Amino acid sequence: MTMMQFLDKSVPEANKWVTDFMNELQISETSLARRLLRSTLHALRDCLPWPDAEKFGAQLPLVMRENFFQGWRPGRDRLTCGSRQELSRRLRRYINCQAPIEEERALRAFSRVLDQRIPQHDIENISAILPDGLAVRSEK
Repeated sequence: MTMMQFLDKSVPEANKWVTDFMNELQISETSLARRLLRSTLHALRDCLPWPDAEKFGAQLPLVMRENFFQGWRPGRDRLTCGSRQELSRRLRRYINCQAPIEEERALRAFSRVLDQRIPQHDIENISAILPDGLAVRSEK
């Protein structure tokens, strides 16, 4: 598969993630969903050790992966998030108080989208690296 074919396939897949995220949040504003999804990806990325961030990023569609790694500085300004509360605080900084959605609601929606979009065998591998088991199929 050429890079262009890979990119062509990735755009619709990323749009499915955004649509799923919108459905989980029960919102209809695409730009808000994209901003919240990007903020959630950045907060999560910053909380993971760089090898785990790379593993997680590899599971994302190419367009989502670009959002995940955008502005990333491995090893610099990394906050270790041992809990969902710490991840929520980091997410609030990225959202910058400009979204009408609370952080925990966005994290729950993100967790459900991961559950829908990442294959079972990959979910088991990445669940171990996510704060407080963010993506766990048993929450369904």
